[in-house]
Amino acid sequence: MVIKRDINDSPVMTLSLGRPGARNETYDMANDIVKERLQRVKGVSEISIIGGMQREIQIEVDKSKMEGYGLTLNQVVSRLDAENLNEPTGRLDRPEGEYNVRVLGQFQSIQEIKQIQIPSPSGYAVPLEAIASVNDSFKEVRQVSRINGKEAVGIQIYKQSDASVTEVGDAVKEKLEEVKKELPTDCELLITNDSSDFVHRSLKGTWMNILEGIITTGLVLFIFLRQWRSTAIVMLAIPTSLLATVMMMYFAGFTFNMMSLMGLALCIGILVDDSIVVLENIHRHMKMGKTPWQAAIDGRKEIGMAAIAITLSDVVVFMPVAFMGGMVGQFFRQFGLTVVFATLFSLFVSFTLAPMMASRLYRQSEKEDTRQSIARAIWQKTIPLGEKAKDLYHRMLMWSLSNRKKVLVGSLAAFVLSLTSIPLGLVGMEFMPRSDQGQINVTLEMPVGTPIGETSAALKQMEKHLSEIPEVQYYQTTIGSGGGGSSNGANSGIIQLKLFPKDQREKSVWQVADGIRQWSTTFKQGKIRVSESESMVGGGPGGSAVRIVVSGKDHDKLVALSEQVRDIVARTPGANSANTDWTLGQPEVQIKVDHMRTAHYGLSVNDVSRTLRAAVNGESAGVYREGDKEIDMLVKLAGANKQDINDLQNLMVSGSGGAVSLGQVASVGLGSGPTDIRRENKQRSVTVTANVRSRPLGDFMADVKKEISKLDLPAGFTVNYTGQARSMNESFTELRSALLLSVILVYMVLVMLYESFTTPLIRMLSLPLGIVGALVALVWSGNNLNIFTFIGIIMLDGLVAKNGTLLIDYTHTLMAQADP
Repeated sequence: MVIKRDINDSPVMTLSLGRPGARNETYDMANDIVKERLQRVKGVSEISIIGGMQREIQIEVDKSKMEGYGLTLNQVVSRLDAENLNEPTGRLDRPEGEYNVRVLGQFQSIQEIKQIQIPSPSGYAVPLEAIASVNDSFKEVRQVSRINGKEAVGIQIYKQSDASVTEVGDAVKEKLEEVKKELPTDCELLITNDSSDFVHRSLKGTWMNILEGIITTGLVLFIFLRQWRSTAIVMLAIPTSLLATVMMMYFAGFTFNMMSLMGLALCIGILVDDSIVVLENIHRHMKMGKTPWQAAIDGRKEIGMAAIAITLSDVVVFMPVAFMGGMVGQFFRQFGLTVVFATLFSLFVSFTLAPMMASRLYRQSEKEDTRQSIARAIWQKTIPLGEKAKDLYHRMLMWSLSNRKKVLVGSLAAFVLSLTSIPLGLVGMEFMPRSDQGQINVTLEMPVGTPIGETSAALKQMEKHLSEIPEVQYYQTTIGSGGGGSSNGANSGIIQLKLFPKDQREKSVWQVADGIRQWSTTFKQGKIRVSESESMVGGGPGGSAVRIVVSGKDHDKLVALSEQVRDIVARTPGANSANTDWTLGQPEVQIKVDHMRTAHYGLSVNDVSRTLRAAVNGESAGVYREGDKEIDMLVKLAGANKQDINDLQNLMVSGSGGAVSLGQVASVGLGSGPTDIRRENKQRSVTVTANVRSRPLGDFMADVKKEISKLDLPAGFTVNYTGQARSMNESFTELRSALLLSVILVYMVLVMLYESFTTPLIRMLSLPLGIVGALVALVWSGNNLNIFTFIGIIMLDGLVAKNGTLLIDYTHTLMAQADP
């Protein structure tokens, strides 16, 4: 089976299926109905089922009776395998045609299994029921799933690596409506976690931002232009440019996602700039006495070069953003190109639609409307405010022109002082701004070797407390691990809390999580870790903010070093849930096989392993078919889990030389083994993880690195910083390169347009002042420098270019008019 899925992906959706009083049937409904139907949904790669009771034919062999007949477990398993067959054996050619030949020997009933004859060394055939009981039962429970404290079956749905979260989520939810009709009416099928829901809410919010941006832009234009005709023309330019941009997005293979919609939202202001510049110039020409038609032509011509310059400035600013490398480049490609498309179309609209509409809507001489109204009275009151603003600006400009050195020194000082806000910690650095998804994961880790029943009981105590938190809408509990007899995970469990929507609760997800952390200090039965689910750019889970990989060859030194690193992380201010992925070895009964003795008795290590597997955990003996269902058959010793070391030593192992006891070919003792072995770059590794709260990630990692650098690392050991910290560093490197490249490209564009190397420098010197404003705003608002604020600073290059280019261009025009 080939599964198209990123191994690091989390489920795109988690379901919970429960039915009162039908615990034994729930798993079958989840597997045969829900999983079967949802597996066909486009974009779904895998569906896993957690918990529930799976039907199993259990053949429990009485050890004393089996050995009394001189039989071994291997012989029982082999006989069942040999008797339970349904397979083709060839083809028979007859004059009337061809016939396929098939042997039909599959078990048809439980009674038939009981009557299977097993040859004994004495020559007699022993019926299976003489040495074993055959029961239609259920598999050993190695996983438990609960929803709101009630036992249920969890269903995890994974998407294909190239599938859309929202498309898969919508398709699954649509299919669920059909699935619910096939289930009994008293079944409860709930969506307990839905990644697509957060993405949908984010997309809806972005669409609302676009709509609000358009409305706000219209109001601002109306207030400052004071003409409904100009406002109407500009407002018509916005949807025209947006529709053209959407068309280009379609041809480029883009979708409406967080990044492309963010590009559309941010370029609303850009879309009106060119049209406003052209319309204002047309209006100025009309004041010269020209007709609207002539004013439209002359006004567009005069400002044409400046409009092209400011548009190309925006284009070359966002092109480097669209073609950045690394992970941030993949995220921002659609964002950058969307803004480029919108900017180019805004220029096209300002050169075509805007002048055409102006020539038809503008009036050469329009009589003053003498009608009085409350709105008009309020409007008249705003005129003095505008005049005062103009007067204030004029006085500031005249003072600046008269005190050039003071202005230059003050600007330089402001720029330098603003940059110091980063090293001084006034502006922190982080990869992504935090987002309240309303999900909290509470993980319990009990001592290694704890039975699943004790873990479940401890989690029930936790559920009782968590259910009393008013912000919790519902919670899902998962205990233990998969089957296979491994006890890995039996000592651990996780409770996933889903909070009410933000507008329906008083506390944030971080406040709720802090309350749980405080309560967890009173819980003595195990170690509790609390983490808030946060989102990456695309809407999926962000994982741990801090991830430090410690690698080396010597296991003991590796564990000791990783614990030192964990302690450093834990005591660094702002750390939450510092932990390592290393756990104490699982208690084991270790069987050391003597190869010489097994060879002497005609045995192999595989014979020993197979016998032990059947005796302790059970050995698969094929499947029992009942209609379309396949039910696993398991052969094991009666009371297998209650055996001690002496029982194992006396276990009979059969081979070509006969049957001998396990103690004759192997030694049995107690020990411990690793729950798992992790490697990074072919070396054993332990990963230290943590979340960061109330502190910028960059500041936190700087403190951690400073302390870790003081450690005396053994030879051959390394400490690597991965996770969001590495993503932040890589992204900032790409963004700094994009900023530098955008500055160079803007300068080259201006040099080409002005045919001068010095004139563009006037405009370039205004960029530092834009950075001053950005950093001051971050300090004032308490925000950090992240990939989104960095994109905003890059946008400043284009915005500053627009204002500076217009001033320089008009200054040149006035100077040319003043020349004799």
